[in-house]
Amino acid sequence: MYSTYAITLYSSLLLPRQVGRFFLHNASMQFTCSFSNNPGPLKFQEFDDEFGNKGIMRYCYPYVIVGGRTGMCISCISYGPNFQIAITCDEAICAAPEDIICLMEKNLLCEINTKKTD
Repeated sequence: MYSTYAITLYSSLLLPRQVGRFFLHNASMQFTCSFSNNPGPLKFQEFDDEFGNKGIMRYCYPYVIVGGRTGMCISCISYGPNFQIAITCDEAICAAPEDIICLMEKNLLCEINTKKTD
């Protein structure tokens, strides 16, 4: 994995931008949707600011950077007791991403309710 990072870093620094765009274009022609599910921390993060005030980070929002010709990216993250879903899409792929989020929420709630009854 680290070698992939190193190759990506050095190729983007040393090669012309057209080379990276060419490979990104060719790689993203294979799919139109990406999905990312990241487990986050189990507890909220606490911190002190520069004035000594205590703070807490209660939310963490997911994102996937859309590159090339990928038309839709769905990303999820669990953070403490929260579960966040984000959809980034092209209107040519999905004109109403809210409908997908509503369907995902409905199905997730059904799964949670069936786990509680088991």
